[in-house]
Amino acid sequence: MAEYFQIPEVGTKVRPGSYFNVDKNGDDDSFGAIDGVVVAVFKATFGPVDKVTVLERGDDYTTIYGDGLTTDLIREVLYGGAKKVISEIDRLYEQTTQDEAAINSLVSLRILEHVGKAKAKGVDKLDNQALAAKYPVKRDWINQSITYKYKTRLASKEIDRVTQATQMNILIN
Repeated sequence: MAEYFQIPEVGTKVRPGSYFNVDKNGDDDSFGAIDGVVVAVFKATFGPVDKVTVLERGDDYTTIYGDGLTTDLIREVLYGGAKKVISEIDRLYEQTTQDEAAINSLVSLRILEHVGKAKAKGVDKLDNQALAAKYPVKRDWINQSITYKYKTRLASKEIDRVTQATQMNILIN
């Protein structure tokens, strides 16, 4: 098993095996990347809609988005060395929601394939929106469940088999 160590810990490696050195080179204390890009999706209580907002270091993001929900992510990105945060909330939220719906639809189809019940042909030719519309499901992350919103014929024995394989609650609507 590999472990992490820093230079002062060289003489204290207690387990045999591989180690990764995680020290940085040089004396610079800044955390910025030369040409790095960070995408951070956050939820705000208020703020501009359908508008790209650019936040520079030192700008008070709480006056634009508030300080509730997940806006502390903006603070962490700036602490991490970002000099500018570009935010276009609505488009990004819509895109990630469509992508997640498509992924959930694919998961539902793979579950059906697992028990030999999949009949989805041409799925690879569908875009995310069409895939989610044709094979709608509801994924509940808290209860670890997936509910089929389209017709499928899974017997209780097959549902038990899939539940055991996926460790999720499989529900047919």
